[in-house]
Amino acid sequence: MKFLHLADLHLGKRVNGFSMLEDQAHILRQILAILDDEQPDGVLIAGDVYDKSVPSVEAVGLLDGFLTELRARGVWITGTAADADRTLFEADLTGPVAICIGSEGEGISRLLKEKCDFLVSIPMEGQTESLNASVAGALCMYEVLRTRKGLR
Repeated sequence: MKFLHLADLHLGKRVNGFSMLEDQAHILRQILAILDDEQPDGVLIAGDVYDKSVPSVEAVGLLDGFLTELRARGVWITGTAADADRTLFEADLTGPVAICIGSEGEGISRLLKEKCDFLVSIPMEGQTESLNASVAGALCMYEVLRTRKGLR
């Protein structure tokens, strides 16, 4: 099973007053080319997608374009959220999927939730309120593997 893992994109970042959007757009186009060449089973998008909690219109447009390109390739956009209507284990993960994992404690942004085709929660026991992003990502990737390979 092959996954492409993207983390902490920080779309909309400015360095010394200089916008990185043009460079970020180029990088996202390169990522799409890698997806076309490598044909991974899934994409994991983790961490801080935007550079600010209230991203610029340009940063939102950049992510919108990227997600639109993923959908054009037949990829379903899935987000993890504690308030999701279904659990990770109830979701259909048999086709191409991009799973968005938010930062620890805060989850994915409202804007990213709105861009997802569906949301899933990771069931928790006891007093644990959230998982480390890498743990949540590993659980999601394993569930994709388990679903596709028929593992129990």
